[in-house]
Amino acid sequence: MQAQAQAENLRTQGLQAEYRQQQLELSNQATLAQQRRQLAAERARQAPLQLTAARQAYRQKLALYNAGLATVVDLTQALYGLQQAEQDQVLTANAAWQALLAQTAAAGDFSFFFTPVTP
Repeated sequence: MQAQAQAENLRTQGLQAEYRQQQLELSNQATLAQQRRQLAAERARQAPLQLTAARQAYRQKLALYNAGLATVVDLTQALYGLQQAEQDQVLTANAAWQALLAQTAAAGDFSFFFTPVTP
């Protein structure tokens, strides 16, 4: 009888240790998700500024090219920069949504995604 009680006690301790481990993992996931969301939000704030700068740079190179003061290589590089900025903006928005999803998953609350968005 005493051996059975001791075995149950050890089993209980093992389950408690497993529970604490899972709590720690969830806490770490929540912290990581929050940090990812904050980083993604900062990048999302910067992306429009970078896109605006790339558009201006392209327009300037185009004007210089049309005036004969820039080469087609210069214009192509400016266009490449503009395309890169446009792509970065899309990727940044995607990363922001993924970070938000990770944070809600870590919290276990997906209600944000089921709330209707009103303009």
